[in-house]
Amino acid sequence: IKSMNMDRRQNGEMSMYMHAEYVPGQTPVRNNDLFAVVRLGQDFINNYYEIRIPLQVTQPNPSATAEQIWPDSNRLLVALQDLVSLKLDRNANRVALNTIYSEQKGGQTYAVKGNPNLAEVTSYLIGVENAGNSMPLSTDVWVDELALSKMNESGGWAAQGRVDMQLADLGSISVSANTYSAGWGTIEQNTNERSMNAMMQYDASLTIDAGKLFPKKLGFSIPFFASYNKTVLTPKYDPYNQDVLFKEELKNYSAAQRDSAKALADDRTITKTFSFTNVRFGQPSMHPKLWSISNFDFSYTYTSIDQTNPLVAQNNITKYYGGLGYTFNGQPKYWQPFKRLFNNKSPWLSFIRDFNINPTPSLLSFRYTIDRQTGVYTPRVINPYDVNNSIDSTQ
Repeated sequence: IKSMNMDRRQNGEMSMYMHAEYVPGQTPVRNNDLFAVVRLGQDFINNYYEIRIPLQVTQPNPSATAEQIWPDSNRLLVALQDLVSLKLDRNANRVALNTIYSEQKGGQTYAVKGNPNLAEVTSYLIGVENAGNSMPLSTDVWVDELALSKMNESGGWAAQGRVDMQLADLGSISVSANTYSAGWGTIEQNTNERSMNAMMQYDASLTIDAGKLFPKKLGFSIPFFASYNKTVLTPKYDPYNQDVLFKEELKNYSAAQRDSAKALADDRTITKTFSFTNVRFGQPSMHPKLWSISNFDFSYTYTSIDQTNPLVAQNNITKYYGGLGYTFNGQPKYWQPFKRLFNNKSPWLSFIRDFNINPTPSLLSFRYTIDRQTGVYTPRVINPYDVNNSIDSTQ
């Protein structure tokens, strides 16, 4: 028994050598009296793939060759995709997941129970089982070189582009796009670290001073920003059956079901934003008044984030921000009541002579803000143990 957490979807084959011999002085063991049992999956009872191999017993022989000690008939050599195909056949035949479904292949027995997947292999089990002999059997069984081979070395591709446009002194527009395919990764990443999703992302943003659309003498300053971002991740594997290629799963659906399945499997995030920041009306004056409209500034921001993915039917967040500010910067008017009373320029009297009062305010400021956020979160109810789970379900 070996516990681990590994993704085996990029491996093509699993192999292992096995040797069996009887124990002298005990009940003789004949060929096919024993089965080697190999299980891999999420556990050993409810979710696993299984391979059973009838063992050939090697007779004691001092001059036995390596081929006789490790016969090919005892060798485990399984294409991992055959295990996935077995699970798909089980599902197509609508066999209950809590029963063992098996098929014969090349003298060996492949079986599946539950809903295992090669994306999260947490348990390996290697055992020996009495094939049905009513008598207890004693044997020595050796296993060697459990190996995984035939790595999937297919690569991916990526592309990106960006366009920036300057609208004279009005503002600017930026448009960008970024995409990569499943299998894309850096040189430093191994095959299991490369992307299992295809990604498409595009972004557009606009920044302008809308005040320039009005006559300059009005003195309007209206900074405006708007952006739209959309990111779509399309999985290579079925998100609910993570060792089954999604394109193979779609072959079992009608055209209408395929559209629903694609919408269900994609991870989509859309972000929309627009804002007015520090909006002002009116020309600043050299001699501002308390009631001048140019003393006021306004701000407003709206942000919406909409997300759906295989586990979340709806995750919507909406943010609102509003602000009203007032700032008055007056010209100070100092009054020195004792300046003319003391003509003596003695430094000892300067603190009295220079005493002053500013009867008018030189700075008044306040700000009022409103910050509101609302959200709606609806998880999907997914039953991975239901073979007939409707792909049209959204909640």
